[in-house]
Amino acid sequence: NSQTGALEPPNNWISVFGGPAWTYDERRGEFYLHQFTKKQADLNYRNPAVVEEMTKMLSFWLEKGVDGFRLDAINHMFEDAQLRDEPPGWGAPGTYDELDHIYTKDNPDTYNVVYGWRQLCDDFGRRMNKTIIIMTEAYASIENTMLYYEDATGTRQGAHMPFNFQLIYDFRHDQNAIGLKQSIDFWLNHMPARHTASWVAGSHDHSRVGSRVGLEHVDQVLTLLHTLPGTSITYYGEEIGMLDFKDAQLYDNRDPNRTPMQWDNSISAGFSTNRTTWLRLHPDYPTRNVAMQEAAEKSTLKHFRTLTALRRHPTLVHGEFKHRTVGRDVYAFSRELHGEDTLVTVLNMATSSRTVDLGDFVNLPARLTVEIAQPMSNYKAG
Repeated sequence: NSQTGALEPPNNWISVFGGPAWTYDERRGEFYLHQFTKKQADLNYRNPAVVEEMTKMLSFWLEKGVDGFRLDAINHMFEDAQLRDEPPGWGAPGTYDELDHIYTKDNPDTYNVVYGWRQLCDDFGRRMNKTIIIMTEAYASIENTMLYYEDATGTRQGAHMPFNFQLIYDFRHDQNAIGLKQSIDFWLNHMPARHTASWVAGSHDHSRVGSRVGLEHVDQVLTLLHTLPGTSITYYGEEIGMLDFKDAQLYDNRDPNRTPMQWDNSISAGFSTNRTTWLRLHPDYPTRNVAMQEAAEKSTLKHFRTLTALRRHPTLVHGEFKHRTVGRDVYAFSRELHGEDTLVTVLNMATSSRTVDLGDFVNLPARLTVEIAQPMSNYKAG
């Protein structure tokens, strides 16, 4: 402060986790920026040497044989070059949303770096005769998210698939078929042509699927993710219906959905030979684990494996997608491909049985075969 001489940060920017986004370093006699924790110093991507060095790092891992990159929180890559104060937002004082982050998020310069890295991966992929995947993670508006696919003219390519969080936001225990269809349409209608959708139901940042939608809907969500057109992304533990454990919260309010994977009913659920783990285990691990579900006649894990195997079917890889609702409770869609079987997914979101007329899906035979039935269903495959 020019009047008092007190040390003050360059502006009012705040961290995603609360508190100032600036920390004073005694040794250097300067403030440094961190959009997240103070242990995560921000890199200045406006310095060409930084971009060059990060690009070298990508090349290093490409030469090691990696198949792709996930660019985490990518919309925080660039900040305002003038370091201007951000205006007030809609959140309570002391929270991240206290400010409107027009200078620390979604800067247009971010996309140019992503497009450049996509070009790097494509060039390397052509040389090695393989596809190198880029995925981006950004909590942003749908318009800003779609620019990670490609630029406004469609001439520069970016991520093969930005993370699609719509189902995390929209699919809750009280969701109905109409809302589900709207959520899926929202992404598909905004997605540029000839690109691939991604479907995400859980992540390290959000409550687990089983806790959010109820255990009775876990198998339903897995069926949805694996039969929609695009890429299904699985957060560990969804394969067995793991739940949040609130008492595990120790370091972060996201700890309840980050507890150790439950492999069996042995010490520490087979995750560790130690009797204690960094985060506590969910107490249901003796009965909800991989080993028990492998041994069961029907289980979420077996359902998951059947779905992942079915995804190799040409119709699910290349088939045309048509969907509709039957009232508020039933969501159904077909996948059709010339010369291949047509696959129809029917999800009953009600608590009781429903009779469904699939007549709106043309070219279906008079008699259908059950390919996959959820573990709780009265139907059997075959």
